[in-house]
Amino acid sequence: MIKFFEKDPYAPIQYTYEVTNILHKSKSKYQDIMVFENPFFGRILVLDGVVQITERDEFFYHEMLTTWS
Repeated sequence: MIKFFEKDPYAPIQYTYEVTNILHKSKSKYQDIMVFENPFFGRILVLDGVVQITERDEFFYHEMLTTWS
């Protein structure tokens, strides 16, 4: 089993995620980009080793977009 360890420089704790499938991994001029699948969170977007958003909590993101309407 593959595991991903989040490298958040501002958090005193470390999160570990099980990886079932790596969908995308690349390095741009500005950041490292990775998208992988997790059995609980679904697809996870990671930028520079820090989780940005997951499929499971995407309703937070959509709620923020609709409150500006």
